[in-house]
Amino acid sequence: MKLLRSGLVMLVIGLSFSVLSAAEKGAKVYRFVMVGQGRVERQQVVQIMVTSVNGSEKFTFVIPSSAEKDKPYTPDESVVEIVKELKRGDVIAITTKKFEKVDAVSTISRYEAKPGEEERDGYLFLRGANEEVGGKTAYVVTLSKYGEETKAMVRPVRNKEGEMAPDEETMALVGRLQKDDPVLVKFAGRGEVPMIAGIERYFPPIEGEFVKLEYSKDEETGNESATVEVLVEGVSKTWPLETDERGGKTVVESKPLSAAKRLKEGDPVIVALREQAAEQVVTDIDRGKRKKTE
Repeated sequence: MKLLRSGLVMLVIGLSFSVLSAAEKGAKVYRFVMVGQGRVERQQVVQIMVTSVNGSEKFTFVIPSSAEKDKPYTPDESVVEIVKELKRGDVIAITTKKFEKVDAVSTISRYEAKPGEEERDGYLFLRGANEEVGGKTAYVVTLSKYGEETKAMVRPVRNKEGEMAPDEETMALVGRLQKDDPVLVKFAGRGEVPMIAGIERYFPPIEGEFVKLEYSKDEETGNESATVEVLVEGVSKTWPLETDERGGKTVVESKPLSAAKRLKEGDPVIVALREQAAEQVVTDIDRGKRKKTE
């Protein structure tokens, strides 16, 4: 990449605009706001206005010039054309070069979010380890969202021996996670390292064709179980429906069961999944839109 300078404006030739992962390329991720004008060293320049992903901070970056050194500032049309395609709120990845007091665009691209990352409570799991928090040792989970890391500790609870230890259920889930697995997380507290109020795997909705529902109830114990079979891209998939323990009995949750009972074989469906007892279970199954055939 060849860099030229004019006044305080960074001149960049050969910018990259392909979709990329900000974390892999060292870029920072923002939400696009608008294009505007500003002045740098008495020159009028074109700028892009962005915010942090959560909207709490505002930033402005100069669009580089395509003109030769010492020539009047001319915004790079290749950059302008890309920016024209952006809508307010689009997530983008930007790298910059510092020149004097001006931040100028070095590379710009749409950010390629991973599954679950755009969900309100969605994060990517990175790692878990014991760390010092407030002078005490705690099990801390490191998460990522749009390339920015967040840390949260597993809530300590009293175990069977009467000692305070990280919550066993949360630790069991964390122990099954791999790097970059998508998770849904809720936090408790507002400290630098808040506690995890709830964490579970994220599973994207699955589209398919409904095949059948199978339901059974044990006459002796009263325990219930149910499964649904769905054809996903020509492959048969079977999942159990979500259950709960009530009055010492296992009962199938009414929401997915009622929804499945209304379906007929061949109906297009959208299946919502979550993890229960280390296996995927159906929390809901909605009627989807039938795909048009050519």
